[in-house]
Amino acid sequence: MTVYCAECGAVIEDGADFCFRCGALRSNAFDMDEHGNLRPVNENATLVCPRCGYSNTFRDSVCADCGSPLPTLVARKNPRRLTTEDYIKLFIGVVVGALGICGLGHILYRHYSKGLMFLALSAVILYVLLSVGYSTSIRYFMLRFLGLLIFFRSSFDLLRIAYYEDPPSDKKGGE
Repeated sequence: MTVYCAECGAVIEDGADFCFRCGALRSNAFDMDEHGNLRPVNENATLVCPRCGYSNTFRDSVCADCGSPLPTLVARKNPRRLTTEDYIKLFIGVVVGALGICGLGHILYRHYSKGLMFLALSAVILYVLLSVGYSTSIRYFMLRFLGLLIFFRSSFDLLRIAYYEDPPSDKKGGE
């Protein structure tokens, strides 16, 4: 039986008394049945209201004390182990992105639409930077800042893809 933390949604290992990610007790954890329905491991499990700190029952959707909505419980997927191929793809995506050409890592992970979007944004910024030229104008610094934002967005998205998405299979059709 897979047990999920009620605070952060991470999987709690068998035999552990608390969540290794956030430290919440296993007694407040929940598991999932074959239909995807969540149920508490302990019938006395409580959900703490983030606004007032009141302990509510597991099935409550709003706080019984202050009436604010309680957070919904979600099972979070644990990160997968990266392979050498993943490290190479991440290295290519981040290093080339740091040079101003974002999106190659997404294409390597077969996320073509996002990769082409980041490549197009990088191309537009590089074109405008070349046309403006190096100067101390505010336009130049704004474009460099925008390029930096695009780099960070693409890099963090690339890390999410590498750690939390299953790699695409090379099989075509129903083979």
